[in-house]
Amino acid sequence: MKEWFENLQARERRYLIGGIAALACILLYFLLWSPLSSNVNKLHESTAIKRDDLSWMQSASKQIIQLRGANPNRRGGSRSLLSVVDQNFASAGLKGALQRMEPDGRNSVKLWFNQGSFDGLISMLGKLDQEEGIVIKSLSITPADGPGLVDARITLLRGGS
Repeated sequence: MKEWFENLQARERRYLIGGIAALACILLYFLLWSPLSSNVNKLHESTAIKRDDLSWMQSASKQIIQLRGANPNRRGGSRSLLSVVDQNFASAGLKGALQRMEPDGRNSVKLWFNQGSFDGLISMLGKLDQEEGIVIKSLSITPADGPGLVDARITLLRGGS
């Protein structure tokens, strides 16, 4: 090949070298630069969309915090979490199904609920959220022996944090 190249006229060698250089530039553009540029543009667009989503979530978060604070039915956190939960289970008629209750940190409590009414449990948990600001951190419900009865393991959290 070297011999063939040397046998070419000077003008043909210049054309050949120029063509190879042009082909190399074209290949570099289409194989490297264009895909990279396209991916960078897609990432910029994706980042802009994610920023818009973040902005919306932050404003929605502020609205949620304002709405939670504006609920006049929600009581302050001065009472003990254990006493609030115990009182709500008793008033809902579920005290007999509450087998065990133990603190899980300062603002959390774990409950073991056996052979209790599913409807009563769900209603009582909703009431705790709406009136006391106590939310479900974790919940595991399994069917019990009778119709409408369940066993549940619940972790409740005051203030949702």
